[in-house]
Amino acid sequence: PRKTWRSYWYALLLVPVLLAAAGMGYYKFILPNGVAAVVNGEEITMAELDTMVRSARAGKDVPEEAIGRMRYAALSDLITERIACQEAHKAGIRVSPEELNNAITGMRSAAGMDEKSFDAQVNSIYGKRDNFRKGMQRRLMIQKLIDEKITAGITDPTIAGFRVNQWLQGISSKAAVRVSLGEQIQSSAGCACCSGGG
Repeated sequence: PRKTWRSYWYALLLVPVLLAAAGMGYYKFILPNGVAAVVNGEEITMAELDTMVRSARAGKDVPEEAIGRMRYAALSDLITERIACQEAHKAGIRVSPEELNNAITGMRSAAGMDEKSFDAQVNSIYGKRDNFRKGMQRRLMIQKLIDEKITAGITDPTIAGFRVNQWLQGISSKAAVRVSLGEQIQSSAGCACCSGGG
C-alpha cells in the first residue's frame, strides 16, 4: 500500500517494454562458470538467478516449456535491479540496519507468520538469511532513490510512472550488460520473443 513499494514494483513491471524498446545491451558472451550476467562490471550469479526462479515458482510444478520464459523474466528483473541499485549507490542512497530490520519485520507481519516459520521459508527459497537480507537491502535502496530523487513531489501516479519509465530507459540504455551464452540459449528455448515465435 505504500507509495515506495508501488513505485518500485511499477518500475519492475516495465522491464519487458524496456528490453524491447530501449535495448539494454544484451550480448551473447562466454562468462565464467557460475555467472549468469555482468552489469557494468558487477556479476549476477547463477545461484541468484536460480533463487529468483525458485521464488517465482513458489513450490509449484511448472511445465518445462515455461522454465525458459521464467528464467528470462527473472534475469531481466535482476539486471534491472542491479542497474537501478548502482544508480542508488551513485546518488549516495543508504539503507540503515534499522530500516532493513523494520522492512523485514513488516514483511513477516504482513505474511502472518511467526519468526521461526518466516526464517524457514526464507531459508528454503534463498538458501540462507543473508542472501535474503542483501536482496531486501537492494530493493529498499531503489525504493528510496525513486521516492527521493525520481518522483519526489509528484502525487499523480500516472506522471510518477512516466517519470520512472523515462529514468529506467535512460539508465538502461547506458548500461553495459553481458549475458552468458548458456543463459541466452536457455532463455531463447522457452521465450517466444527470443525464438521468433512472437
